[in-house]
Amino acid sequence: MNYGAVEYDPDQAKEAIRKFALLYFLKHGASNSNADQLSDSIYNALDEAERTEAFNRLSSAVERAFNRLRINGYRCEQDWQCCMSCGWAAIPDEEADHAVWYHSQDRAVAFDTGKLLLVWQGDAALIRSCLEAEGLAVEHDGTVERRIRVEMPS
Repeated sequence: MNYGAVEYDPDQAKEAIRKFALLYFLKHGASNSNADQLSDSIYNALDEAERTEAFNRLSSAVERAFNRLRINGYRCEQDWQCCMSCGWAAIPDEEADHAVWYHSQDRAVAFDTGKLLLVWQGDAALIRSCLEAEGLAVEHDGTVERRIRVEMPS
């Protein structure tokens, strides 16, 4: 990102904040180990906030894509059930041929990796086009054996 003449690097910014916090805590009487722990906690909180914001942007774009699919008769769910087995068991048989969703385990993995795997049944090309129409990067080889992978926006 570029802010005027200054190039913004999120990692450098978080590290600068961590170093500032370390100096602040040391100046105000914290021991070296406590100051390290406190400044690391701030760094980790910033990292968590950054990943949360990225996931929220992804989730919003996925929801818009899911709305497109719902118009085409698809059952679409976000953070649906705990796992794939429970998710499929909760979808009525009459809706199972046209379904796209991810479960809570997928959400946790996406938070760490930046890639969300979708469980799906139906027309892979239609699902892909709806996701791409919302600006999402999609990886899929077109086969029913593979889950659709969606990249979190940067």
